[in-house]
Formats: sequence, structure tokens, C-alpha cells
Amino acid sequence: MEDILEQREKRIAFQEELIKKYNLPLVFLRVNYPGLNKINHITRSIIESASLDFSRVFKTKIHTKLYEETLEGPNYTELIQCDEYIIKSKAIEFEELNPLGRLVDIDVYSSKDFKNISRVDLEMPPRKCYLCSKDAFICMREKNHSNEEIINFINDTYNDYLNGR
Repeated sequence: MEDILEQREKRIAFQEELIKKYNLPLVFLRVNYPGLNKINHITRSIIESASLDFSRVFKTKIHTKLYEETLEGPNYTELIQCDEYIIKSKAIEFEELNPLGRLVDIDVYSSKDFKNISRVDLEMPPRKCYLCSKDAFICMREKNHSNEEIINFINDTYNDYLNGR
């Protein structure tokens, strides 16, 4: 049985093939969900809703859109006919303004060198933790919150999203 690192390596190789074939920036959306059980009704619902909302931003510019479920959880890969820095800027805006934006990671890869375009590349601050104001990466590394706390936040945020429709 494959582990998450092997699947991630295969995904990255596949994404590079797509970028080479179509010469377009690639977007990878996945839910920020802790633990090993990343495929469940909540993560599926979140990725479906977030992907639909994010796709509206680019409407006719989406060339290819693929859904997959792996050990990383349910995810979408999209090739978009647009400048990669504009895509990343819109992704950051989505992550900050859309009710589900905090719950997903939106990675944007360059069509030129497969480089992941980061917030730093756009001179933007790092993402904040769901539960406190610390840098999300540092908070995750230091394990400042339990998986249960994070999952409860995700569930509450998704339920608020559904009730706000």
C-alpha cells in the first residue's frame, strides 16, 4: 500500500506532465484537514463547494479540471489560462474572503519552471492559524492545537457556510 509521501510524489510528477503538455499554470486545491482520515463527507463537501466558488473567479479561463481522492484527501487540479501571479493573487483573496477559503490550500504552480508561487512572492504575509493569530505553519509545526480542536473548527465553519447560503 502506498503512503502519503509516495502519492504526493506521483501527484507532483503528474502535475509537471500536465504543465509541460499544456504550458499553463496549474492550481491544486485541497482541504486543510488534520490526521490520516482526510476523506470524509465534510472534506468532500468542502472541496466541492470551494472548488465551485473558486472556479467562478476564472469562469471561461479553466482549461482542465480534475477531481481525485488520495491519502492527501479529496482535491482538484486545474489548469487555468491566466498569468500565474494573477491566479495566486486571486487564490489569496479567495482564501481570505470566501467563508471556505480558510479551510483550503490553493497552490499555484508556474508554467515556466513548475515553481510553487507563494505568498512571499507576492509580498503577502503568511496564513494565520485557524484558532489563533500565529503563523499557521509555525502553529502546525509546534502542534499548538489538537486535531479535535481543528476538526471542530472546520465542522463549525462549514456548517456556518451552509446556514449562510
